Amino acid sequence: MKGDTMHLLRLSLLMGLGLLCAGCLVMSLHPFFTDNDAVFEKGLVGTWVHATGKTTLTFKQFGANAYRVTYLQHEISSHTSGKKEQGEPGEFEAHLGRIGGALFIDLYPDKDSWNRLKNDLLAIHLAPTHTISKVTLEGDKLTVAGLDPDWLKDLIAGNGPIVAHEKLEGAIVLTASTEGLQGFLKKYAGEPKAFPEGEEFQRQN
Repeated sequence: MKGDTMHLLRLSLLMGLGLLCAGCLVMSLHPFFTDNDAVFEKGLVGTWVHATGKTTLTFKQFGANAYRVTYLQHEISSHTSGKKEQGEPGEFEAHLGRIGGALFIDLYPDKDSWNRLKNDLLAIHLAPTHTISKVTLEGDKLTVAGLDPDWLKDLIAGNGPIVAHEKLEGAIVLTASTEGLQGFLKKYAGEPKAFPEGEEFQRQN
């Protein structure tokens, strides 16, 4: 039974990896932060527009130490035709954490997003995962830098099992516990190549 469960999980993650490729982020099965160790930055609440004007991020407080984040690409390329289409908003739950003097954000698909899927079989096969990004908040400027998957691959190849993980279809999926993930961040929070130059957003309101 355990083998069947792992097989189903692998299949779900493989589907998720296909969706993730465009974002070039590293997936994790477990959260980087929980309600107990998360922090809340009031200055993050509001709507932020990417420097290109093509993407918006909206942060709303969700509970004591969490956010509900809406990510909107105003225009996307169709996976089938390649033509430009109007994007739809994606909803996430988010927790912030401070490690090594830096601020990080853990994104996780909001439950309401799963409820809006109109195909039960497809919903079952999409495995919800966490991603981590380093964020810098300077007044009305927000910078978001995701964990670089190529840097992580090179690190693991050169130093062995730096953090618990699985390799699926050439991508790395983190399987470490929350404690293990935070230990990893503490070690590499200040490594510029781990979180290279990020995407810049300006406050809209």
